[in-house]
Amino acid sequence: MWYDRDYEAKLIIRSKLNYFWLINQKLDAKRRNLFRSNCFRYWLDLLYFEHEPHLIDYMVRKQHRVDDSHYDMPFIYYLDGHTLHFGRPEFCLMTGLRFGSVSFEVYTSSDLKFRERVFPDKQWLIVTNLDLIGVLEDEERFWRLSDEDAIRISLLLVLEVIFMGRLLTCQVDDTLMRLVENLDTWNAFPWGEHIWTHLYDQLHNVMDNHTDKHLLGLKKNPTSKPTYTLGGFVFAFQIWILETFESCERWCTKNRNVTPRAIAWSRKSIFKRSDRSSLFTKDSTTRLDLRPNAIEYECSWWIDSQFFFQKYVPRATVTFNYTLVDAYLNRLAKELKRVAESLKVNSTQCRPSNGLTTKRLKDRVMAEMNGKLLKLEIIIQCCKNIMISPEKLDIETHFPNTRYEFCESLNKVYRKLITLPDSDEELSQEYLIQEELRLALAKEVRLQIEHEKVMREENLTRQEEAKRLRLEEENMLKLEEEKKQNRIAFFNSEHYQRYLASEYLIQEELRLALAEEVRLQIEHEKVMREENLKRQEEAKRLRLEEENMLKLEEEKKQNRIAFFNSEHYQRYLASVHPSKRRNYLQPVSESNNAKWVWQRIKKHDPNVNDPAIAELLTRVQPWVEDLSRWFHSVENVWLTDEIEVFLGQPSYTQACKFPWSDDYTVDRILMD
Repeated sequence: MWYDRDYEAKLIIRSKLNYFWLINQKLDAKRRNLFRSNCFRYWLDLLYFEHEPHLIDYMVRKQHRVDDSHYDMPFIYYLDGHTLHFGRPEFCLMTGLRFGSVSFEVYTSSDLKFRERVFPDKQWLIVTNLDLIGVLEDEERFWRLSDEDAIRISLLLVLEVIFMGRLLTCQVDDTLMRLVENLDTWNAFPWGEHIWTHLYDQLHNVMDNHTDKHLLGLKKNPTSKPTYTLGGFVFAFQIWILETFESCERWCTKNRNVTPRAIAWSRKSIFKRSDRSSLFTKDSTTRLDLRPNAIEYECSWWIDSQFFFQKYVPRATVTFNYTLVDAYLNRLAKELKRVAESLKVNSTQCRPSNGLTTKRLKDRVMAEMNGKLLKLEIIIQCCKNIMISPEKLDIETHFPNTRYEFCESLNKVYRKLITLPDSDEELSQEYLIQEELRLALAKEVRLQIEHEKVMREENLTRQEEAKRLRLEEENMLKLEEEKKQNRIAFFNSEHYQRYLASEYLIQEELRLALAEEVRLQIEHEKVMREENLKRQEEAKRLRLEEENMLKLEEEKKQNRIAFFNSEHYQRYLASVHPSKRRNYLQPVSESNNAKWVWQRIKKHDPNVNDPAIAELLTRVQPWVEDLSRWFHSVENVWLTDEIEVFLGQPSYTQACKFPWSDDYTVDRILMD
């Protein structure tokens, strides 16, 4: 039904976490390292870029209403038997941002050097978050900036768009541009308190401020879906929910070695509206009081924030003096809005004469208001002229120009003002109504007293809990102070000094050994360079000698060719060459039998008497020079050790073959 408070609403979150990824992509390695040296350094490692609207919407519905007396105190949430609180310490653990006293007074007036360098075309104009995005997206312009200005652009974008959750069309305050000029001052500024204050104002009674409007909209149109918007760094509130409920690991995973805690979470699956019944149950295991671990306890941002938490005094609520004038102006604005909607003209008719339509609308509104004032003035004047209260005013006598219908309407208003109950029944009915009103008022007062009593008891419980936590904190601080004193005593002890001296001697020996190793390495490199130079010179000398030998060989070859082609050498060859060659063997084909060969050899050479030799001579092939060898030149004598290597093999065989012949098999013993 339309009055059901557990209606479904759409939550819109202004903070854009994906700009962390964009900044990480736009910065190179050098600028990324420079960004990591600033106060927002952890957030470049963020892996969880999505909000969970259903998770956040369910939690804000369970927020206990914060009245003016408890303003700026931690939020209290009631969930099926679990009482949770979310305040400054929890926000500090989630974000790792430092808390402290916030003051911008020093940066309200000075030169805007940053704007003059980065936005020279906006000297007398405002700079918006969209302008920061434009510089980041324009790669050429972004790389022309100095590394420090690029980091300043990134820091302003992270603060305004992500942490504060402002729109891209919002103006970047000149105070922030003066503050970011000095990066050391920017890093020392207590951004945790600044961001938390804005988030607190966004979450403060958020559903109470929107429920009536949502229910009225659902009453008019049950199929509509109400919508509301949250600014600020809502992601820290979401991480606090994940840290509080242990069963959240079904949708998200956490790396427990990473700080701050918002960086340690990553998403496994989307949290749907139907998953709320699985997470928020009475049996769910919750961490009611989140405490820092050993790593977080030693962090500087937590130590500095603890001093601020102990001395902090809550802010006073922002109140408005709502006078009768404000009430009149508010009702007048509503009346003007209602009349404007009733007299709204079609947009197609308004286009030609927009000014005429506006004037006509104003005239109608003023005429209606003047009519109401005129009625009131007439009634007052008639009451002054007559001392008794007749049933009907004689308006025509005093105002003869008025119409009859107008007079009747005035008389109706007058009768409502002066008519009193006459009969006993009417009097008793009036008495009963007054008695019911009195009882209802008494009941309301009693409920108010009971509510105040419950609130006082709750405040006492909170104070006792705060006192207990403060005592625990003091005990922890005492233990830490004792640990610190013990640590200092240990560092000043004699055996620790001896240990440091021995460590120093060991380090000195290692340093000397390393220096000796470096010296030997340098000497070795020097020797290697000298050897390389000698080798290069030797190779150069051998190359020159080889070139000279090749030149000499080429000259000898040319001289030999010239000698063989000379005329006197040809005459010498002609004089010593026989006219007819005799007594030489010619190769025979394999088809010749040994007998025929023997007879032919016997005929030509009567000195050959062995038929076996004649048979072997039949297999003699004409000799062909093997030019594929690397020493194929027959004009030079090449000496190799192949025969010595072959004969010097350790294996012993009775018979072997020469590598240059496949015909004869000889005995190794015979060769020895």
